[in-house]
Amino acid sequence: MKNKSYSNETKLITKQKPSYSTFLAIILFFILSSVQTCFANPISIDNYVGSIFLAIGIDLAADAAILIICYSILRRFDIISTLEFIKYIFVVMAMGLGIDLLCSPALGSGPIVYGLAAFILLSFFNYTFSKSSFELTAKEALVVGLCMGIFTNPIISVIIFANQTHNL
Repeated sequence: MKNKSYSNETKLITKQKPSYSTFLAIILFFILSSVQTCFANPISIDNYVGSIFLAIGIDLAADAAILIICYSILRRFDIISTLEFIKYIFVVMAMGLGIDLLCSPALGSGPIVYGLAAFILLSFFNYTFSKSSFELTAKEALVVGLCMGIFTNPIISVIIFANQTHNL
């Protein structure tokens, strides 16, 4: 008898409609990706060292917000509330910067090649790192990898910068 009631409870849980918070989170994804693109990449300040720290700080904040929203959509609040998650955010941000630098020679081949290379590397890294760090299922890790590959991809800023310099 317990198994039957347990299966009924499971059916009720899986048939819930998406809440407004899910839609709000999706909208925030688009806002955060544009904030990261507009502020982190084309910053120019007279103090070169200060501008580097400002860009890294904004990149870190945007990555953290995107990861928190992503794990919230997956309903993995147990992961967000740990110290390991904070360390995870710093590693993801550092590797994201490394991937951006690694892909920068591809910029000579055009923004499409650069964007595709950055997307593939960012998605693959975030998929494997999230799966191994928090023992996510393949589907959950795929969601994290694709979200980070799409929303932290620097191709948008490259296109904006290219259009700005072309119009000068």
